[in-house]
Amino acid sequence: MRVATRRLVLPFVTFGILLFVAQIPRHVWAEPSPSVGERAEGLRAAAVADEQIADAPPIEEPSAPSEPEARFEEEPAEPPEFIHFTPPAPAPPISLSFPELPPSSLDPRLTSEVSPAASEAGDLIKAILGLVLILALAYIGGMPRIRAIFNRLRISHILTTGLPFLVLGVVFRLPSVGILSDSILDQIRPILPFGLGWLGLAIGFRFDARGVDRPPPYTAETLVWLTFVPFVLMLGVAWGFLYYANPGEHLVNLGFAAIVATAGTVSGRITPLISKETTDSTGLGRLAYVIQMEQLAAILLLASVAALIRPEDGMIEWTLPGMMWIFITLGFGVVMGGLAFIFLAIAQSKIEVSLVLLGIIAFASGLSSFLNIPPTIVCFIVGLILANIPGMRRTRLRGSLARLEGPIYLVFLFLAGAHWRVTDIEGWALLIAFITSRLLGKQIGATALEMNTKAQIADQDLRGMAFSPMGALAIAIAISAQDLYPSVEATWVVTAVIGGAIASEIIVQILGRGASTSAPPAKEESA
Repeated sequence: MRVATRRLVLPFVTFGILLFVAQIPRHVWAEPSPSVGERAEGLRAAAVADEQIADAPPIEEPSAPSEPEARFEEEPAEPPEFIHFTPPAPAPPISLSFPELPPSSLDPRLTSEVSPAASEAGDLIKAILGLVLILALAYIGGMPRIRAIFNRLRISHILTTGLPFLVLGVVFRLPSVGILSDSILDQIRPILPFGLGWLGLAIGFRFDARGVDRPPPYTAETLVWLTFVPFVLMLGVAWGFLYYANPGEHLVNLGFAAIVATAGTVSGRITPLISKETTDSTGLGRLAYVIQMEQLAAILLLASVAALIRPEDGMIEWTLPGMMWIFITLGFGVVMGGLAFIFLAIAQSKIEVSLVLLGIIAFASGLSSFLNIPPTIVCFIVGLILANIPGMRRTRLRGSLARLEGPIYLVFLFLAGAHWRVTDIEGWALLIAFITSRLLGKQIGATALEMNTKAQIADQDLRGMAFSPMGALAIAIAISAQDLYPSVEATWVVTAVIGGAIASEIIVQILGRGASTSAPPAKEESA
């Protein structure tokens, strides 16, 4: 009861105090009363002022005016004479010409400008519809039946389904189309590291580590002449180009040149220039073994570049040596591979396996991109562990990869095309230098390999390895460089690698069709 009474009385007391304060005159609280010292000082100043007034000379009074002046003042003033004024001639008329205004509508809703919020909403709707269309096309283009048809025809996905998605990415990025603006690309940027991680998982899962210690004959010579020699030549040409195009950044130019050379050395599996037996990964022929070693070397070199040349990012302030970053990358990949093995061992259905794979890759690629580590390397280690660890049920995992790999790869190519700056002249110049040095290095290596092996390798296989297309890992390496080091030089690298992949595939298909038409029939060969 007392508490209730206090709550009722307290507002009235407060209101009374405020009313009392409001009635106090303003000069009482606005101007505080002077102190004793201030009063004494004021009295002294008043006394000094009185003394100065007393000592001042008297002021003389004005004398009376003289008689003429008084008379002049008393006389009335004469009126002024009338002045005749002639007005000037009229000025010529002024003609004003105004621009014709567009016809205005009486309805203010039709004449009002579009608000920024409505424009942003329209752009967002267009982006959503465009992405839905791309996902639908990627699902259709990544179906196993369509991929089987292309594999039977020995045509790579870069030239068939991949090239249209690259072109769509470039077209959607144009300002005149306005579907993928800078803000939309920034919002969907996490899809790009996810695609890089998925490619790394697929490549690592197909890596057969059990046959590494049993190489086919003349594998070492093939690696030296057809991989190392073109790598050195492409590295020198790319470094020289970047040295003159971007002087002053020697270490960064060397890193980009190494990325270009690494992408050029990675070969694709599907090519019509070699026999089908050598493209079978289960048999692990000479070409399959060489491709696996090229992929492993590319992964290690990309990890070394990312560890030694750290990007300037304010979000990660860790000052660690390069070797420590390599250990962090390898350790993170092993931990994620162990977690994937545990969760996949619990999963029972195909849907659960697919969901676990998507979750593991999303987490691993997202955290890798945040730490400025290439997601392709971490997920490659995850795939390598899942493919070679004992006790893993690989049939369901292989089926999930086959179902999801095609659509994810096509969406990745679409985003790669959206980030591709086709207007850079330096990128196309680097593309010409890159293609020329790659073909020249492969030809030199094939000639030297034929001389060293003394015709122990078939001419068709030599020709196929000399004109081998570039694999999907090459594009992943270039996009990883742009994700790690967003700069103008990175866009040049992307232009050179993507254009080189398309050009090499076209050259391989032309040579393959020519070889098939000029080859003798199968019965004559068997005879």
